[in-house]
Amino acid sequence: MSTPEGDGIPTPGLVLTGSRALGFLAAFLLVLLSACTSTPQPSTPDSCRGRYLAFEEFAAQQGVSLSDPRRVAGFPSLGTNRSLASFDPLLLTQVQRADWFARLQAAGVERRQLLNTMLADSVAHSPLSEWLAGLDLQSCDGQNQLAAKDDTLDWEALWAAAQVEDDYIAARRVLGLYPLSSIFAGLGIQALQAKIHDSYALPLSEIPRQGRLLRYSPADSAGAAKSKQDTAFVLNKLDRDSLGLRLDQHTNGLLTGLFLHHAPTLEIDEVGSYDIPGKPYFDAEGAPRVSSESTYAYHYASLMPFAGKLRLQLNYVFWFDERPPENAMDSLSGSLDGLVWRATLDEHGEVLLYDSIHPCGCYQQFFLTDRVEARAENAALREPPLIPQKAPSADGPVLRISSGSHYLQRVYSSTADAAHDLSSRRYELVSYSDLYSLDSAEGSRTLFDANGLVPGTQRGERFYLWPMGIRSPGAMRERGRQPTAFVGRRHFDDADLLDKLFKQVQP
Repeated sequence: MSTPEGDGIPTPGLVLTGSRALGFLAAFLLVLLSACTSTPQPSTPDSCRGRYLAFEEFAAQQGVSLSDPRRVAGFPSLGTNRSLASFDPLLLTQVQRADWFARLQAAGVERRQLLNTMLADSVAHSPLSEWLAGLDLQSCDGQNQLAAKDDTLDWEALWAAAQVEDDYIAARRVLGLYPLSSIFAGLGIQALQAKIHDSYALPLSEIPRQGRLLRYSPADSAGAAKSKQDTAFVLNKLDRDSLGLRLDQHTNGLLTGLFLHHAPTLEIDEVGSYDIPGKPYFDAEGAPRVSSESTYAYHYASLMPFAGKLRLQLNYVFWFDERPPENAMDSLSGSLDGLVWRATLDEHGEVLLYDSIHPCGCYQQFFLTDRVEARAENAALREPPLIPQKAPSADGPVLRISSGSHYLQRVYSSTADAAHDLSSRRYELVSYSDLYSLDSAEGSRTLFDANGLVPGTQRGERFYLWPMGIRSPGAMRERGRQPTAFVGRRHFDDADLLDKLFKQVQP
């Protein structure tokens, strides 16, 4: 057999030209690379406990996490949050313990449903999707409902496992000489609170502005509860057990009218696109951004004890594309910004108090009705709660928001006398769970990382506030991961937050 000039001696039985050889080599490398990078399909455990554990392990491997509800170590079918962890089963009756356990189970189901949605998006075109569906966790959840009747639990161990760690890192406070550094932080907080009080003392018409004022109101006012009778009717239809008000999978539909009834109107000083609330996404480089094509309020319901009862809370979260720098040394600027508004209701659906933070947990402000007052002991706190004004009397308040920093500047009644030449836009109420499935160049992904932070939203202030023990101060955060105090320890969702700071009084 002859060979082309320069090819040398041919291999018996195989003659390759240069191009064919390259093609063979490329195909071989492709097969090899595929074998190296393909994810082995996990086995499916026989027991439900094993399936729950495999599901949680798989979620962790895929980088999918969830802060509320959280997993309960050693009890893989259950979920928890700070509100649930506040109940001590050793102090409850047998009926109350059973109801508490049922709530932990329901939180576990909610957790798996949210994680499953995120995982289904991430492995949609992979054989792993078949394995995920084959776990059949719904069948296990049904079996667990029956098993809950067995009163052989170690309640003390379960309560310890259900506790939620705080978001303060003790080692940072030790290394940062917290007893000393917190003095300087406290002085800065006092100065900021004094500045905010001065701002609220200005007449509404004298609040400085840089651009034009635009109003954003909820889009579907037709479905809103219109009266006290309507709101009381909705509250009466919500599920209750021996522990009080209970949220379940059917709650969101029932609460639509209440969310609309109490939804705030935003009055924003608009200078640039960074002042338009919208929908978060990840751009082609993987950076978090906010699209202003549509305006959304990401809402969710929560429960918090206050004055002897579990109180329903309506949470509204608005996102902005950035907090632009005011100068070259601005340590507070960065990608993404936002505003969280929360209404705490009484048993009749009327507001007891409002409060607000940015999604970083920063700048918490409280607005009390005449039926709530601050405790005298707050004066001794090194970082007392900021109460810049009373709550407005009417539902659905107007929130005046500054340009750029998106600071809350005033809260007033929609019936109050204000500028009448404002342009008006609408925003839609969408579920907070939508934030766990956002658009990106790699497909759908969650807004938050394993620490509950929005990646890419870190601020310069983290370099000098780290001794306060908070991970990446100023970065945007997931619900359930929002510390609100630099001096001391306080979270937006602490179960004892309201009872520690306030008390209910008769009007």
